[in-house]
Amino acid sequence: MASTRHVRGASRSLPDTQAQQKRNAWMAAMRVRKAVQARIVEAFRRHLEGSGPGPTDEALLMFARLAVAEQRLMRRAA
Repeated sequence: MASTRHVRGASRSLPDTQAQQKRNAWMAAMRVRKAVQARIVEAFRRHLEGSGPGPTDEALLMFARLAVAEQRLMRRAA
C-alpha cells in the first residue's frame, strides 16, 4: 500500500479587515492601560501599608493618556 504524503501549504489566513484592525488596536490599548492601572493600584496598596511610595506623577499621567487613547480607539472601533 502506498503511503500518502500531506504537504502543508502556505498559511491562507485572510488579511484583517479594517474593522478587525481597529478592534485589535483597541484591545491592545486596553491591555496596556490595565497593566499600568494594576501597577498604580499596587503602588497605592504598598503606600497605604507603609511599605513604599505611592504611584509617581508620571505613572498617573501615563494612565490618563492611555485611558484617553483607549476611549478614542473604542469609538473608532464601534
